[in-house]
Amino acid sequence: MSFTLKGRSGTGDIGLDAMHGQALLDLWAFLVAHPSQQQIVDATSELKGLLSAAIPVFDKAEVDATLEDVSIDTVVGSFALKGLGFSFSGTGVTPQAHFGMNWQANGLVIPEQLVRPWQKPFVPTEFVMGASVTGFDVAAGVREAIADFDPAKTPPISPEADAKIGAAFKQGGPIKVTVEPGRLVSELVEIDWSGDVTVTEPKPTVKLTVTAKGLDRALDALQAAAATDQFAAQAIVGLANAKRMGKAGADGATSWLIEVDPDGKTTINGTPVGAR
Repeated sequence: MSFTLKGRSGTGDIGLDAMHGQALLDLWAFLVAHPSQQQIVDATSELKGLLSAAIPVFDKAEVDATLEDVSIDTVVGSFALKGLGFSFSGTGVTPQAHFGMNWQANGLVIPEQLVRPWQKPFVPTEFVMGASVTGFDVAAGVREAIADFDPAKTPPISPEADAKIGAAFKQGGPIKVTVEPGRLVSELVEIDWSGDVTVTEPKPTVKLTVTAKGLDRALDALQAAAATDQFAAQAIVGLANAKRMGKAGADGATSWLIEVDPDGKTTINGTPVGAR
């Protein structure tokens, strides 16, 4: 599948803090001076020292990019965005690692043939979404991998070392995925969410809050469409059940607090809905 991406204008920024440039140059010089595998094998100890010296490579990396008046031409039609943004931040090979990214867009328009007429008011016109990961020790994991590294073997890092390397990565735990505050907006509804997933035993612990506005408008629109479209009638059942499980707020919003404990027990607003 091919597509063409165009943008009227855009900006981009990339930043690296405390990059270990000399250590990387030393590593490059080693590779140039040892062009064959046998030469590398013979100098394995030196190579391991250079790899260790390059840690953490850099302290922090950041990327920010934006595009305006974006068009994407595909075989199914043309998509358009008034604005599109992306950001990324992450640490290097550090003990307290952190990685996160965020996407946002507004003025979204999709090809008309992809949706039925009654579905158009439900199509998102803007969104914000992102996530970040913390709680792992990249430095410890990489050092364990370097310690086991042997270029004379295939693979150069033994499968037997996988468990030890994995345990080293988890030293900074528990690993936690944070669902950053996000939003999806259409003509009829607005949906906001945030939460986190923590790696626990035997299963991950989940806590996610979702809030929606405009459900009554959405149900009215589905009711009107249901007379001529069975898919709209089916959607009414799902949306009505979701609203019933939610908690009504004073501002007309409906919210759901979704929680999953380490044993797999799931609740929505405190009401059990069965184990995973």
